[in-house]
Amino acid sequence: MPDEIIKVPCLKIKQKGLSKESKEVEFYVTALPIKYLINASIDRYTRDNPDGYQRAPDQRRLSPRAKGSITYYILNGWGILPTGVLLNVREELEFEEIKKVTENISWGYLIINLSETKFWIVDGQHRLEALKRLISMGEEEISEYPLPIIISNFADKFFEMLMFNIVQSTQKRLSTDIVWRHLQRMYLKIIEDPSLRWIEDIYMTTTKKREALATIIVDILDRDTRSPFFRRIRMPGDPPDEKYLVEDRYLIRYIAKVLRERVFSSRSPEDLAGLFIKYWNAIRKLYPNCFKPEEKDNYTLLKHTGIAVFTYLFPKIYALCAEEGNISEGNMEKYLRYLLEDLRGDEDAEKKLGPDFVRPINETWWSRIEGPAIASATSEKMFNLIADKFAEKIDLVRKKKIKSRV
Repeated sequence: MPDEIIKVPCLKIKQKGLSKESKEVEFYVTALPIKYLINASIDRYTRDNPDGYQRAPDQRRLSPRAKGSITYYILNGWGILPTGVLLNVREELEFEEIKKVTENISWGYLIINLSETKFWIVDGQHRLEALKRLISMGEEEISEYPLPIIISNFADKFFEMLMFNIVQSTQKRLSTDIVWRHLQRMYLKIIEDPSLRWIEDIYMTTTKKREALATIIVDILDRDTRSPFFRRIRMPGDPPDEKYLVEDRYLIRYIAKVLRERVFSSRSPEDLAGLFIKYWNAIRKLYPNCFKPEEKDNYTLLKHTGIAVFTYLFPKIYALCAEEGNISEGNMEKYLRYLLEDLRGDEDAEKKLGPDFVRPINETWWSRIEGPAIASATSEKMFNLIADKFAEKIDLVRKKKIKSRV
């Protein structure tokens, strides 16, 4: 490690928006040799670090052999990186002012104790990782490479995450699953601290609120021992593993769309998660092999198609149960079992449903090998069509059962 305490010439810049809620933020603009940034860290989202906010670096952008990578560019191209890397320091920073340039700009020295100060990479992780990788490859001269940097000083890493979200979303589209995790943290932080309501006004559209709520619901599905998805939902940062039944992004995407239904708008995430746990437990009873880790890939029920279709069907099942005043797992299962009915030979059903849906919607129907082609559909239009046909079949079977009892 270089000298423990360094005195870095820099500009201190104060920025503030025009809204009443906007608070002044200070940034320090300077440059540092990469050797001082070797231990800079990335706060990655993982199952064990749910407050993290970034993905791991894309290794394709770091390969010294890949012509489009930053590492290759530094080794073989012009090799300049003129744009600033954005870092945050959560510990208190010391600034020695030498000259005030304007009301909001000062010139002076940032005094950094390298043994006590940790740099967190907010933007520019691939640039930093590429330079660090070159040092590990034996390119020692790159340790003196001067990198433009901007340093913020937020003690609360929520604001570090918020800054990352703002910077990234204005530059390029963020990975959706990480965005949903950001929205979840924003939603919970606003509830915890009403003074941050301005974040909701600016960033939390109605759609984003639903996505935040859906993310909370999916997290409950993953951690509730009653859930068929208990510790079986693959989250961002989780390595591939056969034990995972479904990816969080599929559940979040379609639960968020279902939350548009007015009947669910006043219910808490905990209540809604409880309903989905009952619902998916009922589905598991109908299709047990689809939920076995070693067999799940033989079916499309827990892939994009099945997750979308059954989530879209949920309001229908909920409405039928609510009409009876019995929103239990057993009652949900009763109506879902209507899908297993064989209606072949029923002219009315064949006319309304078509050949793919009059047959029993059983495990064979969801089989990649034996099921109909529509069970592997990948378009939103087809997901809606299948869910509508399922709902129509349930209504037909229900009417037949009511008629038979009269």
